[in-house]
Amino acid sequence: MSAPPDREEIRRQVESRVAQEESARQGTGQDDEKYHGFFARLDLSQFDTGRFLDEEPPPLDWVLADSLLAGVVGYVAGAQGTGKSRFLLQIGAAVATGHTGFLGEALRPARKGKVLAVFCEEDRRVLWRRVRRMFRAFCPRHAESDGRRVTVLPHPAEADFRANFITIPAAGQDLRLIEVAGGDAQPSRNFFELLTLAKSIPSLALVILDPQSRLFGQNENDNSAATTFCSLLERLAQETGAAVLCCAHTTKGGAKKKDGSMDLQAALHQDAMRGASGFSAAARWQLNLVSLPGKTARVEGVDSKAADGQYLAGKVCKANDAPLGEVFYLRRDHDGTLRHIEPERSEEDKALEAQLVERITAEVRRREVEGEPALTVKALGDVFPARWKEDISGATKTAVRAAAAAAILDGELFEVRRRSGNGSLHNFLCTTLHAGQIDSSQLRTVENAGQNAGQEMADSTGQKTPSGINTLSSKEKNAGQRKCRTEGPSGTQPIEITVPDSRTASPSKEGENACPAFPLIASLDAETQKEEARS
Repeated sequence: MSAPPDREEIRRQVESRVAQEESARQGTGQDDEKYHGFFARLDLSQFDTGRFLDEEPPPLDWVLADSLLAGVVGYVAGAQGTGKSRFLLQIGAAVATGHTGFLGEALRPARKGKVLAVFCEEDRRVLWRRVRRMFRAFCPRHAESDGRRVTVLPHPAEADFRANFITIPAAGQDLRLIEVAGGDAQPSRNFFELLTLAKSIPSLALVILDPQSRLFGQNENDNSAATTFCSLLERLAQETGAAVLCCAHTTKGGAKKKDGSMDLQAALHQDAMRGASGFSAAARWQLNLVSLPGKTARVEGVDSKAADGQYLAGKVCKANDAPLGEVFYLRRDHDGTLRHIEPERSEEDKALEAQLVERITAEVRRREVEGEPALTVKALGDVFPARWKEDISGATKTAVRAAAAAAILDGELFEVRRRSGNGSLHNFLCTTLHAGQIDSSQLRTVENAGQNAGQEMADSTGQKTPSGINTLSSKEKNAGQRKCRTEGPSGTQPIEITVPDSRTASPSKEGENACPAFPLIASLDAETQKEEARS
């Protein structure tokens, strides 16, 4: 184990460095002509581009395999309370020990090395508990017995963790790395102290700074100050040879769809990071972390029983020297640790579903436009797999019906309740139901086309409603589905539209009151029978 840095020597180096920087910046004690900036110091003979053609470049030094390079600046961005600090703690533990258990397959440490982590918002008591729980969760001790006594042995990664991971709780401290004097942002004394401290640590592989706001200390939308701040982080990375990861926040409410649900693609995009564009533009690497609402986790196929905040999604959305990463998922355990998990549905399943949803939606829309009989989920599964299997290999009956249920869940399709010609109830698929309101022009088309057009029929309460528009009684409920109550057109009873809570919820069964709304046209029973006879 290497000796700890000499504090007095570090202090002397900082004093000397600060004096040199101040003298150079203010021109004190020397002629301006003697002060040389970056370009004045260049020896152009060392920049022969032809050399790039003649010699092989040195191998890339990865901190996180095929993702984060040594000597660059990166960000981990997410909303408040997402779990960024815990995730950074686990990244640090992975790099300090080389143990893959801390991150699973989400990110892999490329090598072991020293890690310096400064947690600007945590005090010693909190960080102590968090580090201990995190390490014991992933690297528990084990017991061995020789028959007479039991010996408790540390995990193999514990020695490297003790030797390589330096965590600094710094709550309540002024840690700003830049200061503004005369309108210009300049490096502060804190920066030179941090730089000197980091350079005194041998084999330093990673520096973690959490969060950026405590280290920046300026208007986060000030691009000039942001550029100066990022140049200091780059200097820290270059002079130490370590990767520098800074924790940042994402915009509030900027990753939502019009209906208020989460737009996961937007939340995992590089532009979701809050503040001046200079931050994300200067970073060579960026990972976004998102806490998933339960519905989003279910829609994404992570867990059919997911609760709000139980799962996180992450993605390396910027990597200048490596391919962008795939979306990965983490489960938040009761002790706060984040474990990489594989979702219930694979990427291949998602791609097949998207392809089938597109095909089903197009078929439903075509029938509406051309006035052909409407489809039910059952008819889709019975008829269309045989038609589509040549160009969609996974178009089985089960897959088609599951894709239809997913389209209903996402609001791309709606199920419409009405009686068919033989008087039985069926749920027909349609593409239009704006904000829970029935399209009056479609209603007129249906009334002209339906068998009982213009007539009224009694609902379960004994009240009259136009033909085809049904309301559910309080007893008619379906497991795995939720109800939304909305007002129908003038003169009708309120409509209850039931939507499955997850992609694993079974599609509504024929003959059950599942998703009542307005009817389109007659059922597809005859066409289904013809297709079955042909097969």
